[in-house]
Amino acid sequence: FSPHELRLGREVRMYGLLQLLYFSAAALVFEAIECVTVRVRGDRSGDQTQRALLPVRQILMLSGAGVLFLLALWIQPLAANLAITVAAYCAVMTVAVGLRNSLKSLIISKYFLVLAFLVTLSLGVAIAAPGLIREIVALAKERPEWADSGQAFGFFSWFFLYYYPAFTFVYLLGGVMLVRRYGKPAAFVLCSFIPLIFAHMGFFTGRVEERYIFYILPYFFIGACVVVEAALRSVLRVIASEWQRQSRAVAVLIGLALLPAANLFAHTWLPESRDMLRWGYGPNWKTVAPSLTALTSECVFMSPWPLHVVYYSGEFPDYILRKHQPEDGEGPTNRLGSRSVPVRWLYEADEFTQVVQEHDDVCVIVTDWAFNNDAYIDAGMRQAIERLLVQSEHDGDQGVVIYRRAK
Repeated sequence: FSPHELRLGREVRMYGLLQLLYFSAAALVFEAIECVTVRVRGDRSGDQTQRALLPVRQILMLSGAGVLFLLALWIQPLAANLAITVAAYCAVMTVAVGLRNSLKSLIISKYFLVLAFLVTLSLGVAIAAPGLIREIVALAKERPEWADSGQAFGFFSWFFLYYYPAFTFVYLLGGVMLVRRYGKPAAFVLCSFIPLIFAHMGFFTGRVEERYIFYILPYFFIGACVVVEAALRSVLRVIASEWQRQSRAVAVLIGLALLPAANLFAHTWLPESRDMLRWGYGPNWKTVAPSLTALTSECVFMSPWPLHVVYYSGEFPDYILRKHQPEDGEGPTNRLGSRSVPVRWLYEADEFTQVVQEHDDVCVIVTDWAFNNDAYIDAGMRQAIERLLVQSEHDGDQGVVIYRRAK
């Protein structure tokens, strides 16, 4: 019932899919590492069959994890952080093996071997392709012009303490209880969240928004909810005991008293969940669709975000307004159904002015946020648009602005 899970999950963007692919790949990696034989008492042949199938099972799991990981990496580079989780888990388990056994057992353990492989691979990449490492660091550190400003540590601390205060304060207790109850799977869950959230707070500082930690939020809730489950189980046990002792009035009173106490965990995010219908990333383009389709076919469309115009009007923009070079995934042509549509870019106000003067009917469709964001439309372009075009009225979401010039 997290509002962020619901809001980001329902958007037609990569974050919900990234969470699913990342979680599934991580689960398969853990299963591959922890694959064990199942011994059948009194059946030696069955035991040998299980041992023979073990490598095949591991290969299948690693293959599935690899496919899911590559898909996740394709839609969002943050998926590469799965290596941090695996390294952290193997480091923790290596220490655990070393504390319980000899040094020789530690060195030959699967956890030490996997950890050594990851460290060797990282060093090899750093030596063979130092430029790639610099690009990764730049990607993690540099903040795009369109991104909101803010300190990563302060923002993510505020995010968890404001939206999930009770879950945050009981997380460590929940982690201890989780490990005592489930052992290795619990350790993997903790390693999937704790190292990565501190990495986002201290290293991946170029993206400071909750959607960039969306892929690891399930591990946070799993760790914290153990305490919630234990508390509820204890209260329900008391209610059942009172009910069996015929103290039904007491049992009902305890149940009613549980409702305001539950607000300790539901505080902040529950009211926002009730307002989920009005939540969304950006304005509601669907309400503006009638105004877009009503524009004449002779109108020259311009927009910094072509996909919105295509989806809600059926026409690809004639020009794309963009201060900088195309973003990832944008090129000299775009696909519109079976057609390959050439893309024409306008970067400068002079280019825009020339195009406007050459056509009788020009229309600029832009969100209010992008219009006032220098990463998409700089001050010179904004002044040219407001000087040459007039803002048109429409009945849709006013977060979408339409500027038009019709002679």
